[in-house]
Amino acid sequence: MREILALLLFSMSFRSFAESKSIVLNNIDTLQNKNELRIGDPAPEVKVRWIKGKPVQKFEKGMVYVFEFWATWCGPCIKAMPHVTELAKKYAGKATFTGVSVWERGKPGQNINELVDKFVKDMDDRMGYNVAMDGIDGYMVKNWVEATGQTSIPATIIVDGNGKIAWIGQPMEMDSVLLQIIEGKFDSKGFAAKIAKSQESTFKGNKELEAQVAALKPIQDAIDSKDYGLAMKRYNSTIQADPSKKSFLFIAYYTSLIHLDPDQAYSDALRFKDSAMIQYAIVRVFSAEENLNKKFYAYAISYFEKQPNNFGFWPMSSAAYFNFGDVAKAVETLQKFIDWCNAAKAPPPAAYLEKEMDRLQRYKNVLEKK
Repeated sequence: MREILALLLFSMSFRSFAESKSIVLNNIDTLQNKNELRIGDPAPEVKVRWIKGKPVQKFEKGMVYVFEFWATWCGPCIKAMPHVTELAKKYAGKATFTGVSVWERGKPGQNINELVDKFVKDMDDRMGYNVAMDGIDGYMVKNWVEATGQTSIPATIIVDGNGKIAWIGQPMEMDSVLLQIIEGKFDSKGFAAKIAKSQESTFKGNKELEAQVAALKPIQDAIDSKDYGLAMKRYNSTIQADPSKKSFLFIAYYTSLIHLDPDQAYSDALRFKDSAMIQYAIVRVFSAEENLNKKFYAYAISYFEKQPNNFGFWPMSSAAYFNFGDVAKAVETLQKFIDWCNAAKAPPPAAYLEKEMDRLQRYKNVLEKK
């Protein structure tokens, strides 16, 4: 769930709704049928593709198991690997460490298994513990990461000597906890009470998001097929049945409106000028939709130029410049964003950045032909 949400947050901040919604809709199965795993519950089965080390076939009595969930694109995960290696050496014979690659992605046509295998090989001794990879069905994500309410990686889950979930957290924070679990001195009940509220909040949010996404999918399907009349019909039917979904579905509604009644869409943009949230949603649609009247792109550009230092607007403004016809400005703006990402301490997911780089190259190709 978290990887989907992380990508959604990045894409919905920086890109068109049509692009960002697909990240959730294409992974809708991962939003469904999730278990809820709490401290003290028996650890689920381990189903992975083993890459390195000794496979964990079952939980041996008295042995503590540390599962470290990571991805090749995750900077903080990579940063934590040497520390996890140190702990694995320190507690050899008392705790078994396994790094599980999850939410991996690559370029179209790229073999993800080969990508992960090469990464592990290149890391060599810096990953001095068992290494595995989640299957294509996402079993480990669904039954371990999401089931415990984890919302990001790196994520660490520790199984105690009785085969039960003892601790959930970050790899750089487990040192003292791990020792207590190994020695049988850790207060699991106290920890369970401490994180219960956070877990319940996450589980509730997961269910709410699932309902929102389920409502969006048929509307977006119609938009994808360019049947905007059907999209609007489905939107109206959904809102009539549940008005609370209006905000979540607004951009799908507005995307349909701009094709069905451009004059009304532009009029609404002027009418809601005092609403920051609605304006933001509107200019996202204006920027991304192609072959509109240039006044829509000019409107969006004017909005973005009033906030020139808001890096989150740069990808959208580059699209507005490109659709307006100012390709040079589109290239300049998107290049500035990519440079910012590469220099950031916590950059967007690699797959997202790769798509932006591909878009930049497309803009450059058009510019060269001018």
